[in-house]
Amino acid sequence: MADQITQLLNQIEPIAEPILTQLRPLTKTLLPEQIVNLGRDYYSRDVFDKVIVQLDLFEPENAPLVQQFISKTLSLGILSMSSIVKLPQILNILSNSSAQGLSFPSILMDTLSYLITIAYNFRQHMPFTNFGEVVFSALQNVVILALILYYTNRAGYINAFIGLCALVTYFFLGSPSPSNIGVLSDKDVNFLAQFAAPLTILAKLPQIIGNFKRKSTGTLSLTSIGAGLLGTIVRVFTVLSSGFNDRLILLGYGASVVLNLILFLQIIAFKKKKVSSEKKNK
Repeated sequence: MADQITQLLNQIEPIAEPILTQLRPLTKTLLPEQIVNLGRDYYSRDVFDKVIVQLDLFEPENAPLVQQFISKTLSLGILSMSSIVKLPQILNILSNSSAQGLSFPSILMDTLSYLITIAYNFRQHMPFTNFGEVVFSALQNVVILALILYYTNRAGYINAFIGLCALVTYFFLGSPSPSNIGVLSDKDVNFLAQFAAPLTILAKLPQIIGNFKRKSTGTLSLTSIGAGLLGTIVRVFTVLSSGFNDRLILLGYGASVVLNLILFLQIIAFKKKKVSSEKKNK
């Protein structure tokens, strides 16, 4: 990966270097101390000083530092975006007062897959920036599931459902000890992690098959699915760049990329078909 970064930097050096030469005196003297300290804490002193303070991007030995900077910046971007990635889907449901086209079992399995992924990363002591988007996506999924219950005349089950979610989360993330009844051990979580990717596939398949049968994606949000697709593609890059080349984690993200791409294409195809039908009826 560092070799590709070096090649890219060599291509842009003739254009960027004159600009950076003018900026270097400013970054070395005008950056607020608080920003510098935060940057060093997040990126590490070497990465932040070389890439941001000194703007020293084009020395071959700095390619790994530039790669780390890109990876951590993308991770931060994914984390920020993930906090609202499913908000368009939630607003879509609320504005239509309908959860038509959304599969409760699919989203429920998707949420369980998220929870396994969160627990696995948590138990492996991964940085939160490496899996934080899964946490935000899981929380938003719970909101979507509650809305599906509400708009399908099953509002009476919402409290029990949220309570069950809290209980299962405790079993996965609680501190394993003999006194904590029901809390899964690290070995149990590692075993379940093998099923995260298959669960992701099973979660999306009913939604995908249902879309094909109905020739419609209902209230499925193009923005949310598109953002999820982009986020998983970028996450594959950041995981590879971080050095945590964990097969289970990469398999899960790889499956998400493929399935989100199918859903994204379905929304485009079936919305076009719907628009064409409406014009024909007129």
